[in-house]
Amino acid sequence: MYTTAGLPAGTCYVRTSNTAGFLDELYNDLPCPGGRCSITSGTGVSVTAGATTSGINFGLAVGGRVSGTVTDAATGAPLASVYVYVLNASGSWLAYGYTNASGVYTTQTGLPTGTYYARTWFYNSGYLDEQYDNIPCPGWVCSVTTGRA
Repeated sequence: MYTTAGLPAGTCYVRTSNTAGFLDELYNDLPCPGGRCSITSGTGVSVTAGATTSGINFGLAVGGRVSGTVTDAATGAPLASVYVYVLNASGSWLAYGYTNASGVYTTQTGLPTGTYYARTWFYNSGYLDEQYDNIPCPGWVCSVTTGRA
């Protein structure tokens, strides 16, 4: 059960956002992987000031996740605090993970079955970004599909 308070009267659009590995949706039952969809393509919900609009329910399915380890190429030491973004073939990111002290990441958002590409983002670390599998991509200036899917 969820509740949202303080909405103005009129039509609003509702979508899920989670970090539990489920596939996000727009109301009413439209896929919205990683929140990357046009919110107004969902079904509008009529809101009346001072009233509760009920029955705006979601039944989310479990999605797939991507996980791996990021290490220093020269030493093999794990790298902590690195973002790994998962993108589709058009370059839109749909999910991300963040490496822990062991260099391990797992995407938080569930993904539908498909082909995806992964890229690192080293924020002010001195390392060069790359795409999976060890393909240099400094500053993300390379085509996403040059990486291995």
